[in-house]
Amino acid sequence: FGSSEASGPPSSPPTSGSPCTAAMPARPLAQGTLGLVRGGFTRQRLRSGVATPLGHLRQRLAASAAFGLCCCCVLLLLPPPGRHLRSSHAAASSACACAGAVGGPILVALTRQAGENGKLRRAVQEALPLQGVPSEAVECVEVPCIEHARGSDYAALEARLASLLPSAGSGALAGGPELGAVVLTSPEGARVLLDAWASAGGGERLPIPVACVGMGTAAVVEGAGVAVEFSPSKADAEALAAELPFERFGPRVLYPASEIAPGTLQEGLTARGFEVERLNTYTTRAVEEPSDDMLALMANTDIVTFGSPSAVKAWAKHSSRRPPCACIGGTSRTAAEAAGFSEIFSPESPGLPGWAEVTVAAVRAKLREAAAPSAP
Repeated sequence: FGSSEASGPPSSPPTSGSPCTAAMPARPLAQGTLGLVRGGFTRQRLRSGVATPLGHLRQRLAASAAFGLCCCCVLLLLPPPGRHLRSSHAAASSACACAGAVGGPILVALTRQAGENGKLRRAVQEALPLQGVPSEAVECVEVPCIEHARGSDYAALEARLASLLPSAGSGALAGGPELGAVVLTSPEGARVLLDAWASAGGGERLPIPVACVGMGTAAVVEGAGVAVEFSPSKADAEALAAELPFERFGPRVLYPASEIAPGTLQEGLTARGFEVERLNTYTTRAVEEPSDDMLALMANTDIVTFGSPSAVKAWAKHSSRRPPCACIGGTSRTAAEAAGFSEIFSPESPGLPGWAEVTVAAVRAKLREAAAPSAP
């Protein structure tokens, strides 16, 4: 994850008596795509249709001298937490079929906007050992399926925030009804709010409380030095609509939303007596023209992760493949089902930790499937 291959010659292959004698074949890719390496890719043209860096990495993993076992064998011999380790040469030999079938590390596609996949990558890295999976068994690659853009109401957001500033010399608000809170449902919504306030507020402290959904959104807000005053028990709009204290934050709230966000939050809050000012301040859209490199990665992905319905739609538009997918929550899961994905993993409670856990669960399922004996 993010570290480069160590220098030096490849490890020596195991002896003929080792159960891991079969080398892992490199996965063929389209001519001219990027060679894959740990945590991303490096711009090296392919020779004979095979990504040389990835092929070298797989050869090294297949020839690992650690206990004479490949990473997949180690994974399949590790029991769930709380059980004793089972050691058997016969079991290891059987598990090696997994390595050959999978063809090397499991390729996991991270589909958020370019540069915004680091948190999931780190969370998966931390979750791997907790589920008994060696880090060498997984290769995370960034396949950005979405991109963000300013929405039609961004200028209105700047003006509304400027109305919260005291008018010159009077100490009174410049104009507009008083707000009890601003409610945020995504990291991008938080970034848009902070950008608009930086433009309108002239360096002043944000004068209204912030309530938000999810650890990722809270991290953006707190990273800018703004306190999060309320987060619901579950990281979704339904929970925020049901749990936001009216006495503390009512009656009027500001909601900087995505143009494609459903009406779940404002409808739920309105039903409880809140007055919601929704401004469509940004949009999340599918990448319209994926590069050849991106298409090649999509063609070779073993597991894809989805953090939004937009990412699901982009994948479905540009690829006919429907590999196992790991979704951040119910909204993305529903979109994946509608797009024809049949093997879907999603956490009971939406959020980054659960997303990482179900991603690793999908990896385990993939390796078990590859290791299972084929039907006669």
